[in-house]
Amino acid sequence: MILENLMNRALRKVRKVSRIVLWHTVLKAKRTVTVRTKQGVFTVLTADDFVGKSLFCFEHHEKDWMESVVKFLRSIGKCPPEGQGTMMDIGANNGCISVGMLLLNKLDKSIAIEPDPSNFYLLERNVEQNGLTGKIFCLPYAVSSEIGVMELELSEVNSGDHRIRMSVGADVPENHHESRRKILGVKALPVDVILADLPEDLVRDISLIWIDVQGHEGFAFEGAKKLLERDIPVVSEFWPYGIRRAGMSENEFIDIAKKFWSKYWLVRDEGGIEKFIQYPIDSLSDLFKEIGYADSEKGNSVGNIIFMK
Repeated sequence: MILENLMNRALRKVRKVSRIVLWHTVLKAKRTVTVRTKQGVFTVLTADDFVGKSLFCFEHHEKDWMESVVKFLRSIGKCPPEGQGTMMDIGANNGCISVGMLLLNKLDKSIAIEPDPSNFYLLERNVEQNGLTGKIFCLPYAVSSEIGVMELELSEVNSGDHRIRMSVGADVPENHHESRRKILGVKALPVDVILADLPEDLVRDISLIWIDVQGHEGFAFEGAKKLLERDIPVVSEFWPYGIRRAGMSENEFIDIAKKFWSKYWLVRDEGGIEKFIQYPIDSLSDLFKEIGYADSEKGNSVGNIIFMK
């Protein structure tokens, strides 16, 4: 048994290394590639060295985080039983979160919103090839606080780092060559406007909000006042640099958070065991200090947070 386990581990390592080599060589001649992963079958962009690379080389993307979040929320009575409820997936990318949640039987349906046309094409394709048409509702919008056409700046290497471009002061640093990015006009709508056109039962069943919009979260929250009146957990990326680049100050973001929530949860390592720890919303400024703004081309100072009433 020990020898068998060692052999299986070695085979998994060889498989991973071979996929990484393939990703950086042969596959770069193709625009897309389709791969079977632990959370579904996905067609990904070979130029995407983040989400796409993760799915192809490691056969998952944020799968462990998805599962731990849902397990935790169920343990405190903030998520319906397995296979029930609807998720609102804001910044859905190629559908890896929505598809994964449904195929792993964590939730029943998803409202997946993605503004970038290339990502949206893959989102619809991945929904279809995983047999989830009618379960995942795909919408091609940017989510913000106002109705209009907004500029989406496109990352050449990270399909998850396309961002709504906002006006920022000269004192705001630029660590990812954002001003060199190509710009695309996209339709922007507030969440409350989007939901007004969806079936009432689908909206009523929303039990989890998952949002990753690269610093534009505060504006998205402002456009979701009606939805956020409900006691729905919000799982959000928390990226101080991105928030600042999105044209929102730390104090502005904190003021918005205080309007909707009384607390937030973070994962902490306690004696080698990861646990969800609760903090009062008034301490959010401490999290800004902890993560900081020192983003660089080598990596992002970023975390994940769960907001609650």
